Amino acid sequence: MRRGPRLARGVPAGTEPSSVRIGNGDRTGRRSGEVGAVSCGWHGSALFFSSKARGIGAGRLPEWKRIRRSGGAGDGFQATGLPAAVIFGYARPKRSDATERRKEARMKIVWLGHGSFRIEIAGSVLLVDPWISGNPVFPAGRRAEAVAGATHILVTHGHADHSSDAVALSKELGAPVAGIYDLMTWWAETEKIETVGFNKGGTAMLGEVAVTMVGATHSSSIPGPDGRPVYAGAEAGYMIAGEGRTIYFSGDTDAMADMAVFQDLHRPDVGILAAGGHFTMDMRRAAYAAKKFFDFKVVIPSHYGTFPLLEQSADALVEALPGVEVRAPDVMEAIDL
Repeated sequence: MRRGPRLARGVPAGTEPSSVRIGNGDRTGRRSGEVGAVSCGWHGSALFFSSKARGIGAGRLPEWKRIRRSGGAGDGFQATGLPAAVIFGYARPKRSDATERRKEARMKIVWLGHGSFRIEIAGSVLLVDPWISGNPVFPAGRRAEAVAGATHILVTHGHADHSSDAVALSKELGAPVAGIYDLMTWWAETEKIETVGFNKGGTAMLGEVAVTMVGATHSSSIPGPDGRPVYAGAEAGYMIAGEGRTIYFSGDTDAMADMAVFQDLHRPDVGILAAGGHFTMDMRRAAYAAKKFFDFKVVIPSHYGTFPLLEQSADALVEALPGVEVRAPDVMEAIDL
């Protein structure tokens, strides 16, 4: 096939064919004998196939070998036994200097105070539940530093101490907001911002970061026109996978048995746990969840120290988790992983 594979619609310029793989479990031979080809979930890529791929005949369908994709991207299938003129796979962007630099970068987590974080991972910068305006523990003079280069905004639920800055930051930075479908649809329609709406069990690719929405037990609302709270979709947590690691961002929640399922499916090695009490788990309950359901290497407490109503120290969490690295940074202090 001297001309090489024909790229499917949507393949970005400057791509090159990678290994012969096909994803998402579609291995169905249709009536004409062609093989279904669907996206492997590789962000910024699309499948390619040869100009002679159609009509290979039902008797010529290949064997398939399951491939485990790393980083939470799911399984794929590799074709074997295809004639040389028939190739299936995905196109991968050619590596740039920026890509090589990202490979050398280490994950960085910056606490912005309360339940807000800046997470630098796999070439993306995520602002998670950014509450900067009016946050009593955030140093106002460092706002530009906190939001610089943000590529995405991730919101766990509608309460003002988690979402009130999301729309304004999206408009300022040109960064899409990702979160529960109901709230994202509302913001897209009323605020005219770019959103990524998904739901529990679903995975959204934010750059090269796979973000899976998981359950939480809390509540979610935004102020209505008369100041009364109105429904804002369900509360959620996230599994954030990239660079070969997975962060569990609990969002506002109590301990719950579902966490055992989260551990079985995702096996996070970093836990960012709401632990201030009154509205969420306190330090004791967060320690219980970490020991009972997870096998974290690093735990970072959040949602504490903001108001007198909340716990002011993470000492109880540190004492309850011997053998786990509990990191309780100052606001705007970076944790390199």
